[in-house]
Amino acid sequence: MKKIRLAGILMLIHGSLDFSAFFMLYLPLEDVERRISFALPLFQENMRLMLMMSSIVGLCRIIGAIGVLINRKWGWVLSLINCTVTIVLMFAMLPAGVLNGLLTCSALVLLLIGRYGAEKIELTLIK
Repeated sequence: MKKIRLAGILMLIHGSLDFSAFFMLYLPLEDVERRISFALPLFQENMRLMLMMSSIVGLCRIIGAIGVLINRKWGWVLSLINCTVTIVLMFAMLPAGVLNGLLTCSALVLLLIGRYGAEKIELTLIK
């Protein structure tokens, strides 16, 4: 249970970092583009959309983290989906994807260990 709580806290921190992009929407676009860079030019050219999407994903991650922290299965599943999607997309978001990967992979491992613990894989042979 401690591992799941720790995963929930990590997801809450990660979601808060993602959601903080919402507040950057009110800054002049030139300042934001000068300070934030992505490996793919498409993301760099659509900075406002990237900030909005980051805010939406952050809010979804916060909701999943709250669900995990109050011991709800939907929170665990939502957090698992958030982690999986982030792992798939983190390579396109370089250099920010490095921090995403670190937080997400840590949370995913803790969620899975917390849920399955020391359970063993039982193989059944079909005869």
